Amino acid sequence: MAQTDRLAGYNGDVAVKVPCRVATTANLAALSGLLTVDGVVLAAGDRVLVKDQTSSVDNGTYIASAIAWQRASDWDGARDVVNGTLIPITSGTTQSGLFFSAVCVDPAAVGSSSITFTEYSLAAFLQLGTGAVARTLQDKERESVTWKDFMTAAQIADVEAYTALVDVTVPVKAAIAYAQLTKRKLKTSWGNFLITDSLSIASGTQIEGETEYQYVNGFGIAPKATTITFAPATQKSLFVADGATTGGFRFHISVKNLFLSGNSARGGATTSLYALDVQSVIYSHFENIGITGFNTPVKCTATVNNRFVNMYLNGTVSSLIYAGSTETTDVWEQCSYWGSPLGVSFLGSSVAIRFSNCLWEQIDTYGMDVAKECQNILVENAYAEDCPFTSTTTNAMFRVGYTGTAVAGPTSLQVIGGQFSGRNAGTVGSFLDVDYCNGVQLTNVGVSRFTNVIKTSANTALWAISCAGIQWLSCTTRYNDSTKIAGFMDFQAVNAATGPIAFYTSLNATNLYGNLIGTLSGVTDGSSAAAGLVGERISAAAAATNIAATSTYQDLAYIDLTAGDWDISFVVDYSHNGATFTGACTSGVGTTPGNSGAGLVYGDTEGQILPPTATADSSLGIAGINKNITATTRYYLKVVAAFSAGTPQVSGRITARRIR
Repeated sequence: MAQTDRLAGYNGDVAVKVPCRVATTANLAALSGLLTVDGVVLAAGDRVLVKDQTSSVDNGTYIASAIAWQRASDWDGARDVVNGTLIPITSGTTQSGLFFSAVCVDPAAVGSSSITFTEYSLAAFLQLGTGAVARTLQDKERESVTWKDFMTAAQIADVEAYTALVDVTVPVKAAIAYAQLTKRKLKTSWGNFLITDSLSIASGTQIEGETEYQYVNGFGIAPKATTITFAPATQKSLFVADGATTGGFRFHISVKNLFLSGNSARGGATTSLYALDVQSVIYSHFENIGITGFNTPVKCTATVNNRFVNMYLNGTVSSLIYAGSTETTDVWEQCSYWGSPLGVSFLGSSVAIRFSNCLWEQIDTYGMDVAKECQNILVENAYAEDCPFTSTTTNAMFRVGYTGTAVAGPTSLQVIGGQFSGRNAGTVGSFLDVDYCNGVQLTNVGVSRFTNVIKTSANTALWAISCAGIQWLSCTTRYNDSTKIAGFMDFQAVNAATGPIAFYTSLNATNLYGNLIGTLSGVTDGSSAAAGLVGERISAAAAATNIAATSTYQDLAYIDLTAGDWDISFVVDYSHNGATFTGACTSGVGTTPGNSGAGLVYGDTEGQILPPTATADSSLGIAGINKNITATTRYYLKVVAAFSAGTPQVSGRITARRIR
């Protein structure tokens, strides 16, 4: 039944009431005075929906005043409210634009009946399918969060005009914080967002832009992509992985479909440091991100097993930095490193980082700079052009072992497949320039327009460069020292269809020219190489043996090797056998018998492994221990374990293969 208050000048009914200015968010101690409710300072005469009182009989619509509030005239009678009566709200920080529905038992009596309120939507959403349950559209829309949800109309207008004149850092930070808090994906809609401060990407952060292809020209705006213009006043990074860690890592971060433009420039400003500062991040995903105008687009520190896909990286200093904090197993797929003074820079101990189907183009100095500590950096099926781009003799596509402190392992770099071209305007620099290094593996690569195909130094280990097919054109020098090269290379002149083959090391370091491909075959009758021939194999095994004393070396097995060049390998298995271990188990190969570990070199001829448990053995193997001897020498498989009680056991095998 409709009611009219001719004195107050409004009317309402029991279906939908006259709007209230604000609604309460908590119990009010006193219903009097011009309070601040939901961020709004009340004025005399404002309608207020009081919905959160401790005693629900006090809930209802009131008229604010400097003294005690009175119930509104459309909420003070016996027939003013029924179950489902709606009250719209026009203002407030958190509740502006909402409707609230009265919940009561009909017939309700204002002032004596219990009346509560629930948020109501005039529109409902029902998914197709058996068992679907209706809910409000607002609840449905709140499944995802966008930056624009936290922006004013003026800010949104600037973003959508792609002018980037209005700083939206504060609302963007609020959106990210809310998405992180509620564990929701942050959908970052199209437009150009001006950001002036760093944005946090903590564990679980998911940020996804509008389109899947980002580039500096044309593609960045035409399809209404998501662009961030980063303009800090002092040196800062844009996205920074921070916040709490679990086991030392930040998990499951995803950033996708963005174009990031900083304000750094070559020879100018350096205020945009990194677009992505990825620290202690594991199991995360970064995809379809174009980056320009930063000192270095991406820096990875202590990262493990992350995936980077379709990244375009153009920096004023370098394209990508690995800090050397034991980063491992990150994968870069179909990424582009373009127009930077330096491409990919490894500063220290990074292990098994893989680059698959990536592009290097117009990199001034080094396409990739690999530190001494790096192990098994893999580049497969890559394409490089104008790398190096500047005309300097010391520049190179791959530079290995010039930075860092100590060589860490047998293989620093592996390059499998791909085509690599130096500067278009004449040959310059080297395809591979190696200083301190024990191993680089090159397999089926094409090389052109370099002064040197392979350049080594006196610090490079003998036979360090293992070649399994290098074809080159338009290069001046094949190599500067054949004693550093193992395997074969296919040398071709410009426009020649075929060329001679150069073999090293595997045939006593003699260069044999001619068509030798396919003439060296393996055996098929199960026989072994005779003593003294390449391929000769000598092995000795030991069954489970008690370890006699704690922290004391003992001999497990031995082999006698005649003069020659041998590769030795071993595998050892430690068994718990009821013992109490107090430290790691160590195994190695040496020439000193008995209780001495003299001559063993950790990380070369010796290694360690955690002790076994009652339910699992611990096994350690090392391969490729090279020994070049001039007289018959006995090599012992040495073992040692630290324990305080019981008798652990150990078994193993030592094997040697003659390579020359």
